[in-house]
Amino acid sequence: MRRKYLAVILCMGLAAGAALADDMNPPIWRGGPLSTSAQWEFSSMPTLPGDGTAVFSPDGAEVPLVVGDGGSGGGSGPVAIADNMVMINDWLVCAGLQDPPTILLDIPNWIDEIPEKLIRIQITGDNWGEPLSILLQDAYDPTGPVDSRMEDPVYWEDAGGIEHMYVDMVLWPNPDWEMLLIDLPFGAAVDQIIVDTISPEPGTLALLAIGGVLALARRRRR
Repeated sequence: MRRKYLAVILCMGLAAGAALADDMNPPIWRGGPLSTSAQWEFSSMPTLPGDGTAVFSPDGAEVPLVVGDGGSGGGSGPVAIADNMVMINDWLVCAGLQDPPTILLDIPNWIDEIPEKLIRIQITGDNWGEPLSILLQDAYDPTGPVDSRMEDPVYWEDAGGIEHMYVDMVLWPNPDWEMLLIDLPFGAAVDQIIVDTISPEPGTLALLAIGGVLALARRRRR
């Protein structure tokens, strides 16, 4: 029992600082045709459906909200569903040691015939110790099951000890919507989540790859 209270106190301490703005690694395709964007800074109070979860609508100002026309529940926009976490000073923090904390992202897409969906997820927080686990929890495409591939996450700590990561995913066939599950370790805190998606035309993929190489070369020259 004492360990449980210590964990909660630790989380509260981590959340005491001001919320960060950390759109450090936006995808080069953000804002392109058939792209979506959503950002959570956890500065707006959630709705509480009564099942032990907290449902957050996007509330960030750093990334313009762009949503698709799909949706798992018929809703008009993306939501983040936090389980066993509470909001303190614009951070989501663990609520104890009874059950692992999780965040479920419900993301609507543009409904189209393009064969693939690209996703980039950026997360800022504290007390992780390693990159967070992100899984494709569910997705819907009328043609059948949806497969996914995830690239290796990029993870680092800044000079103040705040943890950052981003990771890219590819889904196929391109689903109408997807749910992404973020598993967090006990004691973890999350400050910000940004999710970008795009349905790239097949000919656009080569242009995106060239753009990524050029952006990397410019970054190295600096």
